[in-house]
Amino acid sequence: MAEEHTQDVVDVKIEAQADAAEVEAVRELLGSLGVNAVVTAKLGRYASGPAPWAMAIETGGSAFYERLAEAAGTEPGAALERLLARVYEMRRRDDRPDGSIRIEDGERSIALTEAVSAEGLRQVATGELATGASYFWDDGGWQGI
Repeated sequence: MAEEHTQDVVDVKIEAQADAAEVEAVRELLGSLGVNAVVTAKLGRYASGPAPWAMAIETGGSAFYERLAEAAGTEPGAALERLLARVYEMRRRDDRPDGSIRIEDGERSIALTEAVSAEGLRQVATGELATGASYFWDDGGWQGI
Protein backbone atom coordinates (compact mmCIF):
# COMPACT_ATOMS: atom_id res chain seq x y z
CA MET A 1 0.00 0.00 0.00
CA ALA A 2 2.85 2.42 0.76
CA GLU A 3 4.14 1.96 -2.79
CA GLU A 4 0.77 3.11 -4.16
CA HIS A 5 1.00 6.34 -2.14
CA THR A 6 4.52 6.99 -3.43
CA GLN A 7 3.13 7.13 -6.97
CA ASP A 8 0.64 9.77 -5.83
CA VAL A 9 3.34 12.25 -4.76
CA VAL A 10 3.73 15.26 -7.05
CA ASP A 11 6.83 17.40 -7.38
CA VAL A 12 6.17 21.10 -6.81
CA LYS A 13 8.74 23.85 -7.25
CA ILE A 14 8.31 27.48 -6.24
CA GLU A 15 10.65 30.43 -6.72
CA ALA A 16 14.12 30.03 -5.23
CA GLN A 17 13.66 33.22 -3.19
CA ALA A 18 10.85 31.69 -1.10
CA ASP A 19 11.71 31.00 2.51
CA ALA A 20 11.17 27.75 4.41
CA ALA A 21 7.90 29.00 5.91
CA GLU A 22 6.42 29.68 2.47
CA VAL A 23 7.57 26.28 1.19
CA GLU A 24 5.83 24.60 4.13
CA ALA A 25 2.71 26.75 3.69
CA VAL A 26 2.45 25.68 0.03
CA ARG A 27 2.91 22.01 1.01
CA GLU A 28 0.21 22.30 3.69
CA LEU A 29 -2.19 24.07 1.33
CA LEU A 30 -1.77 21.41 -1.34
CA GLY A 31 -2.18 18.69 1.30
CA SER A 32 -5.45 20.24 2.42
CA LEU A 33 -6.64 19.98 -1.20
CA GLY A 34 -5.78 16.28 -1.46
CA VAL A 35 -2.37 16.69 -3.12
CA ASN A 36 0.54 14.81 -1.56
CA ALA A 37 3.45 17.03 -2.64
CA VAL A 38 7.16 17.45 -2.19
CA VAL A 39 7.68 21.22 -2.36
CA THR A 40 11.07 22.82 -2.98
CA ALA A 41 12.20 26.39 -3.65
CA LYS A 42 14.21 25.90 -6.85
CA LEU A 43 12.68 27.99 -9.65
CA GLY A 44 14.81 30.84 -10.95
CA ARG A 45 13.07 34.10 -11.83
CA TYR A 46 14.41 37.13 -13.62
CA ALA A 47 12.78 40.56 -13.67
CA SER A 48 13.91 44.18 -13.76
CA GLY A 49 11.54 44.95 -10.87
CA PRO A 50 9.77 42.80 -8.31
CA ALA A 51 9.40 39.32 -9.79
CA PRO A 52 6.07 37.50 -9.66
CA TRP A 53 5.78 34.32 -7.65
CA ALA A 54 6.08 31.10 -9.62
CA MET A 55 4.93 27.52 -9.16
CA ALA A 56 5.54 24.40 -11.27
CA ILE A 57 3.65 21.18 -10.58
CA GLU A 58 4.82 17.93 -12.18
CA THR A 59 1.75 15.72 -11.91
CA GLY A 60 2.82 12.54 -13.66
CA GLY A 61 -0.58 12.20 -15.34
CA SER A 62 -4.33 12.58 -15.06
CA ALA A 63 -4.58 10.90 -11.62
CA PHE A 64 -3.65 14.31 -10.16
CA TYR A 65 -6.95 15.82 -11.30
CA GLU A 66 -8.90 12.81 -10.09
CA ARG A 67 -7.33 13.08 -6.61
CA LEU A 68 -8.19 16.78 -6.49
CA ALA A 69 -11.79 16.03 -7.43
CA GLU A 70 -12.10 13.19 -4.95
CA ALA A 71 -10.74 15.34 -2.10
CA ALA A 72 -13.07 18.22 -3.02
CA GLY A 73 -16.10 15.99 -3.60
CA THR A 74 -16.68 17.58 -7.00
CA GLU A 75 -15.75 17.20 -10.65
CA PRO A 76 -12.11 17.70 -11.76
CA GLY A 77 -12.55 21.13 -13.39
CA ALA A 78 -14.16 22.63 -10.28
CA ALA A 79 -11.47 21.04 -8.11
CA LEU A 80 -8.72 22.58 -10.27
CA GLU A 81 -10.51 25.94 -10.05
CA ARG A 82 -10.50 25.61 -6.26
CA LEU A 83 -6.78 24.82 -6.23
CA LEU A 84 -6.01 27.82 -8.45
CA ALA A 85 -8.07 30.19 -6.28
CA ARG A 86 -6.50 28.95 -3.03
CA VAL A 87 -2.94 29.20 -4.37
CA TYR A 88 -3.54 32.74 -5.63
CA GLU A 89 -5.11 33.74 -2.32
CA MET A 90 -2.17 32.37 -0.33
CA ARG A 91 0.66 33.59 -2.56
CA ARG A 92 -0.68 37.09 -3.32
CA ARG A 93 1.38 39.91 -1.75
CA ASP A 94 1.43 43.67 -2.21
CA ASP A 95 5.20 43.73 -2.86
CA ARG A 96 5.15 41.59 -6.01
CA PRO A 97 3.00 40.92 -9.07
CA ASP A 98 0.80 37.85 -9.22
CA GLY A 99 2.44 34.81 -10.73
CA SER A 100 1.27 31.66 -12.45
CA ILE A 101 1.15 27.92 -12.01
CA ARG A 102 2.70 25.72 -14.67
CA ILE A 103 1.38 22.16 -14.77
CA GLU A 104 3.54 19.53 -16.43
CA ASP A 105 1.49 16.35 -16.75
CA GLY A 106 3.87 14.28 -18.86
CA GLU A 107 1.93 14.98 -22.05
CA ARG A 108 1.61 18.75 -22.11
CA SER A 109 2.70 21.92 -20.30
CA ILE A 110 -0.06 24.30 -19.21
CA ALA A 111 0.30 27.81 -17.75
CA LEU A 112 -2.57 28.66 -15.39
CA THR A 113 -3.50 32.14 -14.21
CA GLU A 114 -6.62 33.61 -12.64
CA ALA A 115 -7.74 34.64 -16.13
CA VAL A 116 -8.51 31.02 -17.16
CA SER A 117 -12.26 30.42 -17.24
CA ALA A 118 -14.05 27.57 -15.49
CA GLU A 119 -14.55 25.95 -18.90
CA GLY A 120 -10.83 26.25 -19.64
CA LEU A 121 -9.97 24.60 -16.32
CA ARG A 122 -12.45 21.81 -17.07
CA GLN A 123 -10.70 21.24 -20.40
CA VAL A 124 -7.34 20.93 -18.62
CA ALA A 125 -8.65 18.60 -15.90
CA THR A 126 -10.41 16.29 -18.34
CA GLY A 127 -7.44 16.03 -20.73
CA GLU A 128 -9.08 17.77 -23.68
CA LEU A 129 -5.96 19.69 -24.72
CA ALA A 130 -3.87 17.91 -27.37
CA THR A 131 -0.68 16.25 -26.21
CA GLY A 132 2.81 17.32 -27.18
CA ALA A 133 2.30 21.08 -26.78
CA SER A 134 2.57 23.94 -24.31
CA TYR A 135 -0.53 26.02 -23.61
CA PHE A 136 -1.35 29.46 -22.28
CA TRP A 137 -4.71 31.24 -21.92
CA ASP A 138 -5.27 34.24 -24.17
CA ASP A 139 -8.33 35.97 -25.60
CA GLY A 140 -10.71 33.59 -23.84
CA GLY A 141 -9.18 30.35 -25.08
CA TRP A 142 -6.18 28.06 -25.03
CA GLN A 143 -3.29 28.93 -27.31
CA GLY A 144 -0.82 26.15 -28.06
CA ILE A 145 2.82 26.64 -28.89
